[in-house]
Amino acid sequence: MLVKRPIYNQQLKCVAFEILSHEHLKPNEEVTNRFCDLIKNSDTQLPLFIPFALKPLLEGIEDPIENPIILKIQAEEIESIYSLNELQESLFSIALLINTPQQLAWLNFAEYIALTEQLMNAADVTKVVNFTKAKNRKVIAYNLDQPISFDKCKAMTIDYYCGDFLFKPLENDGMDIAANKLNMLHLIQTLQGENCDFYKISAIIQTDPLLSFQLLKVANSVAFSGGQSIQSIEQAVARLGIVNLKNWILLLSMKNISDKPVEILESGLIRAFMAERLAKAANISSQSAYTAGLLSILDCLLNKPMPELIKQITLAAEIKEALMNNSGPLGELLSLVIAYEEGHWEDITDPYFKGQDLSQLYIESLAFVTKTMQN
Repeated sequence: MLVKRPIYNQQLKCVAFEILSHEHLKPNEEVTNRFCDLIKNSDTQLPLFIPFALKPLLEGIEDPIENPIILKIQAEEIESIYSLNELQESLFSIALLINTPQQLAWLNFAEYIALTEQLMNAADVTKVVNFTKAKNRKVIAYNLDQPISFDKCKAMTIDYYCGDFLFKPLENDGMDIAANKLNMLHLIQTLQGENCDFYKISAIIQTDPLLSFQLLKVANSVAFSGGQSIQSIEQAVARLGIVNLKNWILLLSMKNISDKPVEILESGLIRAFMAERLAKAANISSQSAYTAGLLSILDCLLNKPMPELIKQITLAAEIKEALMNNSGPLGELLSLVIAYEEGHWEDITDPYFKGQDLSQLYIESLAFVTKTMQN
């Protein structure tokens, strides 16, 4: 099982990707092909942080990799799994993941020093950060879980940040939801209504100039146009069809109100794609699964707890239960998808779901996201 996740700078711009792999992953032809697909679906200008255990895959790839490669290794693996000589002779740069104060003895070993949230909760690492930066090495705040952790690390001028912290809403500041974001909640409710038809959707689009422009652009894209240009919203509505139209309006509306990195929206799309495909194999509504997957990032986009948001809109019961409580067949499926997309292997007991290979499905979702974001 393989996934990639973004690494951000202080301005929350994606500057690299980290590849996560299951600890029991065995290199073979199938794994190599998926590894290559993962790399192909990454910006070639951005560095890739890859587990040292996957070094044989790198060495076996015939086509040159354009991305700068950094091999990452846990400090406890030095001498216990990999010899010091083997690491020092590597042709690639090394990123060292440090979990405990005792492991700081290896501080001079690598070009990149990744300080885990576990370590930063156990010790004041300010001097460690300053020392490392003085040696012209880069410091990574690794596996951050909460937004407040990002703020603390940013105050120490740490270079890079990764983890699930952007998927968590900020602590409740008592502020009301901004008007544009509240409008999006009303839009979600309208789109999910049983009586939502082409006429209602057309009326929604025509009151939003930006959304109108975006949907015309989508409808005229290669994926939908067939070479014939259209000019009106009515034509766009007819061309896209009711299901595609609802999905695109939901996606574009979330994009328009978001102040989070675009990679968060891409995660929502990956979840939507995977959930939709798995739902078909599990006899669950695929449209409900797609919607639940995309809305699973709603709390972090609006910086409000999910239960608070769901109370303000009317959704199908199965979607509501999935988003609020991870309950019901759809909730269990959504939990599986999120666990895979975030690389939480401990929550995945089987790499297959109803005969569907999760690894292959994830790779296909990356291609879907690339195509969708291009449109």
